[in-house]
Amino acid sequence: MTRTLILYDGKMSSAERCAERLCYVIGSAKTVEIDEAPSDLSVYDGVCFVFNFYGSVTAGKTKSYLEKWREVLKDKRLAVVGIGFSDLGYTKYIVDMEKEVGLEGLASYFVFNDSQTTRTGYEISRYMRTKAKAMEEDRLMEEIRSFVSAHTTLALATAADGYIRCTPLEYTFLDDVFYISTEGGSKFRGIIENGRVSAAIFNPLTKLTEGASLQLLGEAESVPVNSPEYKVAMTAKHITEEKLSALPVTVFLIRLTPLRYEFINADFLNLGYDSRQLLNTKKEKKKRMEGEEFFVRERAKGQPTYTIIDEHGDEKQVTIPEIGTNMIPGFFDMPHASDGPARQGVSGTAETEEERKRREELIRRKRRKKALLEKKRREEALLEASKDEEAQKAPGEEKESGSRKKEAGFLGRIGAGIGQMLRLDDDDDEADFGEE
Repeated sequence: MTRTLILYDGKMSSAERCAERLCYVIGSAKTVEIDEAPSDLSVYDGVCFVFNFYGSVTAGKTKSYLEKWREVLKDKRLAVVGIGFSDLGYTKYIVDMEKEVGLEGLASYFVFNDSQTTRTGYEISRYMRTKAKAMEEDRLMEEIRSFVSAHTTLALATAADGYIRCTPLEYTFLDDVFYISTEGGSKFRGIIENGRVSAAIFNPLTKLTEGASLQLLGEAESVPVNSPEYKVAMTAKHITEEKLSALPVTVFLIRLTPLRYEFINADFLNLGYDSRQLLNTKKEKKKRMEGEEFFVRERAKGQPTYTIIDEHGDEKQVTIPEIGTNMIPGFFDMPHASDGPARQGVSGTAETEEERKRREELIRRKRRKKALLEKKRREEALLEASKDEEAQKAPGEEKESGSRKKEAGFLGRIGAGIGQMLRLDDDDDEADFGEE
């Protein structure tokens, strides 16, 4: 099991609160104020540093610790989390700190609020749990099949729009697909409205250093009653058509297609592998090949480097233009050179001609608004200047002053008209484009 030490810079601070929340999500972790950090780091696979970011004068304790323990830390996975109201200059700060302390490869994140802290914890947990000793995919799949075949029951979790349910169910495993017979119930609310489910199969846990469990993410749907697939699965369950017709209720069939497995087995350590192994199925790899790729931020550079899972399910290093350290990487769509148009629509698909025209029209309207706003500011500045000049006039200049008053009044009316146009333009934007 991968262990992470989380060191926060300053007691009774936002860094301490952030570290505690990260500890929940990362798991197998411990939080300690950096002045009280343990001297023995051999039990930890990675270290995460949390500090408040206020510009160039910050993270003094963190820098000192990195310099002191540089030789010990260079073989561990390292992450830094900055907290503040703005990440302006944060990327450069991390790069400079890497050079200053002599450590490169810090996975860098920046958070503004609690929700971002939770997402960042998820990203760090994936980074920290990167397999050091991965099992070959074919062998791992055989281990999974053997484990699944040795059990008959799984816990199925379904959810939809604030509703969640976990149900123990019997299954049959055919061609790497789970078939679950059921009389129906609340679980179908999540399956019908969502379709994305999670399930777990596990051995009774008697010791923390023993045991095995298989978690999976998958897609679930109902198989039509009396369809060929339904009959085959029911036959595999030794349920005949006569038995089904004799029942007073309809027996439904759920097809659960796995997308990703997470297998934890202490026996893997004896085989020379990590106890935690991950496996993406062919269907999941195909989905990623079609655009749903997963990115893990590795370096905080002007041109940051990411590890990308490509269409073959292999890892490769790519460089992407800076997107801002406040954007937490995760599951999101990215345009590709082979996709044709460089942009994608809101749904993640290629941008249509209608969407392109709407986007270009939105840009033109924003530019027009900006120009009108700039003109209004110039007119207001001219009006203010005329007022100041009028206040300093001599009595003999009243005639000229009167004409300037008229001019100022005229300019004021122009400014009011421009302001009304801007308000109307704002209303049009909301009506036509929503939050775009």
